[in-house]
Amino acid sequence: MLSTKAGKVVSTEVQFDMETKLNLITKRAIEDKRFKFTSLAHLLNETSLKECFYMLKKDKAAGVDEVTFEEYEMYLNTNIQKLVKRMKTGK
Repeated sequence: MLSTKAGKVVSTEVQFDMETKLNLITKRAIEDKRFKFTSLAHLLNETSLKECFYMLKKDKAAGVDEVTFEEYEMYLNTNIQKLVKRMKTGK
């Protein structure tokens, strides 16, 4: 099943999967305040990050790096690949 967000098609399966993972993380953090998450990067991949990107509201202000939604989208595949690499290497 697909839904439209920011003019792009978003898989509801991916959206549900991401929400499920985030809900489990939230539940664990609430239930055990002393639990330490060592890394959450393994939960994210290029496909889910692209889907999440299109769930953003494109009319919002640019981020701290001053890159707008449209600028990031122009090189989305490259940007996402670099993001995943930085997460995996801890940068």
